[in-house]
Amino acid sequence: MTRPDTTTDTPVAAFDFDGTLIAGDSLYRFLRKTLAGPAIAAGLVRGVGAARMDRRLDRGGLKERILGACYRGWSEHQLRRAGEQFAAELLASDAPREDVFATFDRHVADGHRVVIVSASIDCYLDPIADALGVEVACTRLHFDDGRFTGRFDGPNCRGDEKVLRLQALGVDGRHLTAYGDSSGDDAMLRFAATPHRVGPRR
Repeated sequence: MTRPDTTTDTPVAAFDFDGTLIAGDSLYRFLRKTLAGPAIAAGLVRGVGAARMDRRLDRGGLKERILGACYRGWSEHQLRRAGEQFAAELLASDAPREDVFATFDRHVADGHRVVIVSASIDCYLDPIADALGVEVACTRLHFDDGRFTGRFDGPNCRGDEKVLRLQALGVDGRHLTAYGDSSGDDAMLRFAATPHRVGPRR
């Protein structure tokens, strides 16, 4: 896929995903799509148990433990395929926010560099970004010998990590317009020259 010009003075628009581009939480939808109810419950119980055992676990660590309990040992092909199917269904559902996507589409039409920046996971955000013709910075799963290890490949993409990911892509905050809805987006909004706090969908 051809990317837009990425010189430092190119206008960039960064969009959070959950709650901003779509209503609600995509990760829980993915769990419900790919797992039976008892498997989700077991993953949540194991994650909470790990958090009680290790008080140092932050939000990202808890998410990593839950996803590890749910999907460890799944093949990369299996997770990528599940992510592709989920991505297509999510974009075709009523989850995308028409108001925010209208703004998203205007940035694309104006030739701006558009990046989805999200704590959600790559197996479905990669195909969503490809379908929309934009870039993505997100939480990535770690695979070894073609199997999910139960760990992340790098930090959870939330808070200050969103700014670090944008900087790694060569994004200059002076040319950045950012959209987010939660405390996990605060650092990105502070980094942006033009921040927009997105309210709940009516």
